[in-house]
Amino acid sequence: MKLSKVFIYNNDRPESIEAADKFRKSVEADGIVVCHDCKDADLLVCVGGDGAFLRFVQSCNFPSQPIIGINTGHLGFFQEFTADRIGRFEEIIGTDRFTIQEIRPVCATVHHNLGVDQFLGLNEVLFRGPYSHLTHFTVSIEDTVIQEFSGDGMLVSTSAGSTAYNYSLGGALAAPELDALQLTPIAPMNTNAYRCFRSSIVYPSSMKLTLTPNNRTSRDSIEVVNDGLTSSFRNVNKIEITQSDVTINIIRLETYNYWEKLNSKLL
Repeated sequence: MKLSKVFIYNNDRPESIEAADKFRKSVEADGIVVCHDCKDADLLVCVGGDGAFLRFVQSCNFPSQPIIGINTGHLGFFQEFTADRIGRFEEIIGTDRFTIQEIRPVCATVHHNLGVDQFLGLNEVLFRGPYSHLTHFTVSIEDTVIQEFSGDGMLVSTSAGSTAYNYSLGGALAAPELDALQLTPIAPMNTNAYRCFRSSIVYPSSMKLTLTPNNRTSRDSIEVVNDGLTSSFRNVNKIEITQSDVTINIIRLETYNYWEKLNSKLL
């Protein structure tokens, strides 16, 4: 891979700042220009953990250029390099000793009385009502009603995001190569009045999921949280969830093994 310009993003942790400075000096010594705008770069570099990676992708509006992560966080599922390997970066990238992993975000389209808003999540998109109220949704897949849901909310995750909040909710772990989305309930009600599914549903990413608030919930405020970014709406008519057409390209080294990473970090 021939590089001429890179963009470097880092969070504000001291170890991230130090690693970003080390990386900047390394690439500049090789004659590579460090850009101030991600749109101008051939390669994007994110220094931090998975949270930094998500913020970076959102702030750059889901860029098409390849992204490589340098992990200074904890889990680092998206990150591929460690700070102590920065000196080998040019050798590995310059000789094409890597592959590109393509990840397509989940897309939520919110229809409300004031218009339509759209949100992308690399990991997930979450839907919930006010903290003190139950949330009531009619859940449909491909226009077939499968559930009248009552609970704290619903989460839709990508396969890549299955190790994040989805996993904490008891959802299934899914290999990133699995072209699917996963619907996971948040604190579902199970009483004589309400009967809701308690496990996640994994379904083909080509299918459309629709959440329709009932009259009581549609009058409440509904929060949409995509990768930690929160928006709030009233008078929501419906929410349509699909797989986005956008593709995020993540650089993976030759030694990348998802199952080894999963075993070392979660299992």
